[in-house]
Amino acid sequence: MDASNFSVKELILTLWRAKVFIIAVTMAFVIVAGVGGRLAGKYYKASAVLAVATPEAGGFGGLGSMLSQIGPLASLAGLPGANAGQKSETVAVLQSRALTTRFIQENDLLPQLYPHLWDPQAKRWQVNSPDQTPTLWKASEYFKKVMLIVEDRKTGLITLTIKWNDPKVAARWANGLVETTNRYLREKAMTESERNIRYLSDQVSKSELLSVRSALFGLVEHEIKQNMLAKGRDDYALKVIDPAVAPEFPSSPRLLVWLIGGFLGGVFVASLAVLLRAAWFDAG
Repeated sequence: MDASNFSVKELILTLWRAKVFIIAVTMAFVIVAGVGGRLAGKYYKASAVLAVATPEAGGFGGLGSMLSQIGPLASLAGLPGANAGQKSETVAVLQSRALTTRFIQENDLLPQLYPHLWDPQAKRWQVNSPDQTPTLWKASEYFKKVMLIVEDRKTGLITLTIKWNDPKVAARWANGLVETTNRYLREKAMTESERNIRYLSDQVSKSELLSVRSALFGLVEHEIKQNMLAKGRDDYALKVIDPAVAPEFPSSPRLLVWLIGGFLGGVFVASLAVLLRAAWFDAG
């Protein structure tokens, strides 16, 4: 086929004459893709829908006026003037390496994350050098690829998704991460409240002004309520709107996508081979 006399008609005729070859190659590609799709490891996605928990509307009753009276003291005690950053902090903690590391360590997930390196019989790592031994830092970086967090700006809802080769494990990890986040932030809030109570109580004993003492007592009462609230709420930071459940069907691989890819790849490779062969013989 001379390139100077190239036409669409000649191209179509060339491909049509080699239709049997093209069909055979395409079928081979489709079969290989189908087998590959079947043999490829299956992965499942388990998702939990969450909402950031916020204090009740009246939970800070009178706190604003008291803070205005003793602002410097409240600042020293570490008391926030508003909760605007609470949601950002909660989401940041959920995504943090500190929380991921804690979750992996508490649940002993290193053998599950690196099963090909772990000898379950001997209970040890099968590595040639210490540098190849999985660490919490490496596991945390790897876990970030397993976990996906998406925040809906319109509704404020957060979707936490875990992708793993075991559907039950994926669901358990997703729900477990939420529980770990709530426990971590609840413990943090209780520690801060207890610290604030000690500081404010010390200021009460030092102050002689009745108005200041009254405001300090109000702050102490507020901190005690906050401490009780943290101790009594399992969903302290994150409310579970829809918990993660084990999916029945894998999210990947998608066999249809593999078959379509095999078909298109087969047609392309076979057609290219036919055209190159025709060009080669014409040039000869």
